[in-house]
Amino acid sequence: MSIDPAWQQRRAFEEKLDQLERENAIGAGDREALVARFDAMQRELADELALVVKPEYERRCREDGDEAARAWLAEAGRDLGQRAGTQTRAMILEMMERARDAA
Repeated sequence: MSIDPAWQQRRAFEEKLDQLERENAIGAGDREALVARFDAMQRELADELALVVKPEYERRCREDGDEAARAWLAEAGRDLGQRAGTQTRAMILEMMERARDAA
């Protein structure tokens, strides 16, 4: 039986947040807000993949060939991941700063 990679990512993210909460780097409310944002980003990513990336990949396969399309897809995937990571990192740092200021 295979475990869903999205579920594994969410679980790993929650474990990191649990550690930050134990260290009092973020509060419980912050943790819940970050989990909700993670879920929203996962939905946004799925939508972008279905509505933008998949059609563009298929077009590139037809027009540029499979190899060029796969290279574009790899770059697009890196860009999507970096964007999501940057957004999440910024939220976590902001919440950690607020927790530090409140202490």
